[in-house]
Amino acid sequence: AKIRSAKAGFFLVSLLRDKTLDDEAKLLLIQALGERKEKSAVPALIQLLKSRTSDLEVRKKAIDALVKIRSRESIPALIDILKKSGWLRKSAPDELKIKALEALCKINPERVQPWLEKYSSHSGLLGEYSQRLLEQLKQGAEK
Repeated sequence: AKIRSAKAGFFLVSLLRDKTLDDEAKLLLIQALGERKEKSAVPALIQLLKSRTSDLEVRKKAIDALVKIRSRESIPALIDILKKSGWLRKSAPDELKIKALEALCKINPERVQPWLEKYSSHSGLLGEYSQRLLEQLKQGAEK
């Protein structure tokens, strides 16, 4: 059953901010918020995405929800995942970078091309995905 009231959205977002919530419950909440295209959830989803203490699956699911919401507010956080790590900052896992690249392709294709070009020279899955997404982006631009 779909719940469409604004109160329900507010309630789901407040539950997501609950620090005692386990990852499985967070995943379900994030999925529900994405399916509802709940714009009020964007700040909480970005916070989860930025949190290096959040579970990888939670962060990936947050990206999925932000894509469904088509949140342009999330673009800086997605780009931040792609930025090179410094000596004080650990690089995001490739799996998360791939998700961020896919999300940027859907939310703001213009901003993603330089990142795809950068990562397409990498070896492994990140390089392969970047090459594939770059080809798709170029084919879409030719149409």
